[in-house]
Amino acid sequence: MKMMFKFGRRREKEFYFVADIGSEALKTVVLRKEGAKTSVVSSSLDYFHEQDAFEAGLSKLEEYVKMFDRKPHRCIFTLRPAQLLARVVNRQVERPTPGKTIDQKEASAIFEKVQGGAKKMAAENFFQNSGVLPSDIQFTNSRILQQKLDGYPVPKFEGYSGKNLSFKVLTVFGLKSFLQRTENTCRNAGLSSVKVVHEAEGFLPFVSGKPDAVFIDIGGEETGVFLARRGRIEATDRFALGSQSFSQAISETLGVGFQDARALKERYADRALSEGVSQRMAELLHRPLRGWFESLQLKLKEMATSNLLPSKIYIFGGGAFLPDFKKILQEGKWQNIVFVGKPDVKTLFPKDTLGASLQDGADILNNPQYTPALLTYYAEKSN
Repeated sequence: MKMMFKFGRRREKEFYFVADIGSEALKTVVLRKEGAKTSVVSSSLDYFHEQDAFEAGLSKLEEYVKMFDRKPHRCIFTLRPAQLLARVVNRQVERPTPGKTIDQKEASAIFEKVQGGAKKMAAENFFQNSGVLPSDIQFTNSRILQQKLDGYPVPKFEGYSGKNLSFKVLTVFGLKSFLQRTENTCRNAGLSSVKVVHEAEGFLPFVSGKPDAVFIDIGGEETGVFLARRGRIEATDRFALGSQSFSQAISETLGVGFQDARALKERYADRALSEGVSQRMAELLHRPLRGWFESLQLKLKEMATSNLLPSKIYIFGGGAFLPDFKKILQEGKWQNIVFVGKPDVKTLFPKDTLGASLQDGADILNNPQYTPALLTYYAEKSN
């Protein structure tokens, strides 16, 4: 399939190429930004038969960027959660001279120390959980989400005095080899402006001013979880189960190939099967669904900083098409997890990220597989 992307000549238009390289698919979106409006020019989704979807994803990315009649102004890419990670780290600083007013020089030194310490802590925690050495990871972003002075939130430290400073810091990092190879692919294709963005960075402006919520990105091999309170991301993590376990269960039980199993799963999600076959599919998928639900509960217990979780739950990613995920989140038996109200589960669509400012020319606004790509664009657009 050959795709041609033709761009206008007006200087005020900016074009973005956004690529989301997942565990089994590559999603790309070409966006045109003109003033406050953003239009979807084109999009594509390719599944990979190869075992190494990352290598296949880079090859596809090279193909796509060579098809442009004109190079996009910016190339944004994000990787699967196992390759590009985001963690919220808590840091504390005790001032030796609490009675002294903080000036700009001291505030800058504090921020530098806090961000450096947050990166070190994130790298050490990742090493303990994965065995990956800190020297093998690369940080792409570090951002302070919350700062307090002696327990009280403050917009800045200059002009204040106090002893105990506390911070919540979002750190984004990935395996150095993956990041460097992906960046080189873009640059070899002639794209000079390349940015690595985690979807958590898109949630920072998205959740501002919105009610508390839990966001769940159901991918192929992994599920990303984001907890938002008081207009900010409080915690984010992942676990290694996704909708591929459904395809695997279908393949093993029915004795069909993996690609045929995925196609059958998609027909089930589209409600294109007979009632009897759909019922059989629901029974077949019950076991992997329970395993996913139990893993989600364990992860939420690790992430939660209070006994109550928000009742609003948003799901997105390829797994959001399957009705089973929404049903178990609404009706499943939660163990030792209490919500402020009955779980209210909705799908987070691309059209929800930018609202009325997003115009679609490629029919993806109601496809939750593209939500992560739009979130990464939202992060870059908001900077």
